[in-house]
Amino acid sequence: TTDPYGTGGNVAKVLYDVNEGGPNNRGVTLVGSGEGFSTPIPFDAIGGRTTISIRVYTPEANTPVLLKVEDAENSNRFAEVEQITTQAGWQTLTFDFSMIESGFTFEKLGIIFDQSGCIRNTALDPTCPTLPRSQEYYFDDIQLLP
Repeated sequence: TTDPYGTGGNVAKVLYDVNEGGPNNRGVTLVGSGEGFSTPIPFDAIGGRTTISIRVYTPEANTPVLLKVEDAENSNRFAEVEQITTQAGWQTLTFDFSMIESGFTFEKLGIIFDQSGCIRNTALDPTCPTLPRSQEYYFDDIQLLP
């Protein structure tokens, strides 16, 4: 979509409607396809290439943003890093995945804005009182830093 709060360029808008993945997949936005990228994210744990930066838009400061990378063949092999926004509006967050082991591959990338919330779907999560979120979240410029 067109960036409503900045440069006028195109950005990705996070859409929340109902939780289709159960209570453990609250609000995950997959980058790329649901099957993952066709090639692994080119992390280099030995060379120190383990940090991803993302420009994010949140309507409030102190919004947690979780970045998750996952092996497309084995969902039990993943790494997560959370950052907290320091302001409302656009800012660039960096996520350091230096804890990943050399030799592992990750083809999936997911972003979760404010994972403590839930999205109402009484069939999957009957304890969630929240209707679809009214907040708007955006992201852009995902980079694996050198």
